[in-house]
This record gives sequence, C-alpha cells and structure tokens, in this order.
Amino acid sequence: MKYCQPWYLYSMKMAQTVSEFVDNLECYREEVLALREILLELDCQETLKWGAPTYTVNGKNVVGIGAFKRYFGLWFFHGSLLEDPKGVLINAQKDRTTAMRQWRFTSAQDMDVEMIRSYVLEAMENMKAGRVVAPKKDKPIILDPVMLQFFEENPEYRAKFESQNKTNRREMAAAIVGAKQQATKEKRMQKVADCLDRGVGLYDKYKG
Repeated sequence: MKYCQPWYLYSMKMAQTVSEFVDNLECYREEVLALREILLELDCQETLKWGAPTYTVNGKNVVGIGAFKRYFGLWFFHGSLLEDPKGVLINAQKDRTTAMRQWRFTSAQDMDVEMIRSYVLEAMENMKAGRVVAPKKDKPIILDPVMLQFFEENPEYRAKFESQNKTNRREMAAAIVGAKQQATKEKRMQKVADCLDRGVGLYDKYKG
C-alpha cells in the first residue's frame, strides 16, 4: 500500500476472497465476522486487498480488517486524522507510518458496536471530504544488506529491480527490511527475485 506496508501478508495463507480470508482464520473467526457485519451496514464497498477485507469509499481505502494470534482489529488507512476521543488507536510502526492507525481487540467483549460505527463513519466522512494524509514524496527506498548482497552477487537482478516502478521497488525493499530473522529476509529475497524474473510487483496479484 502507499501509506505503509501490508499488515498480514506473512501471518497466514493469502486469501483470494473475503470468505476465504475468514475460512483461513485459526482464531477470532466469529469476532471478525461481527466486525464485517458492522462495516457492511455502512455506506462503503467491500473488496479484498493484500489478501484481507478492505472497505472503500469512491474506490479509496478507508478501513480494513485483520487478525493475528493475539488480537484482531481494524486498520484505518488515514487514522491519524481521526479525533479518537477514547484513545483506542495506535501507531504500530511509528518509524514508518504517519497515516495508518490500528484498533486492536482481544475478545468480543472489547467491541463497542456504536463506538466502532462512529469511528468508521468519521473515517468515511473524511474520505468523502478529501481529508487524507498525503504520502511523503521522494522518501528514500532503504535496501536491506541481504538485498544489497544479493544484487552484488547477481547484478542482473539489480537492473531488473531498477526497471520496476517506484511503488514496486519500495514494496520489495520494505518486505525484506521489515523481517526480523535472517532466514525470513533470505526467503523474502527469493520471492522478490522470482517477481523480478517475471517482471511483476511483489503484491500485484493481490491488488484490487
């Protein structure tokens, strides 16, 4: 995505439909369905982006649903603009994200339906009014040492990488930088190399 990297690309099997996303969940299935029901009652459109349910206004991303082992929740694409009177929103990537905010839940008891509606409706109104966080221009693309070493050993891939558009280069680089373990970085580098061989972006398959 343009505001930060996708949230759960490596947490579970990539879904092709919203129903498959729900079926793939190992936990919080009923809670996620409850969140989905709330969002479907509002005047937004449901789609699937980056393998997870995403809700849009006029084709613009407003909020998404995600789930992990320890929590599930909502991701507001321009959450930094929300008033957040209850202080429930967090920035999970303070060094990388300026716009997106998360609202995490650990059980159905955490979910205040009316409060959720009010936050989503505010986010929708912001989008309709054109109130968004503009992406930073010319932000440098940081290459992980694993990627740099791979390019040094395989210079033809550096040329393929540079031939990709800036969004694709940024997403490829961030996927590797964002990994904590060396083995994960190397595995993701192989995925990037495969995409470069095919001349496609890392997430092209999942973008709506």
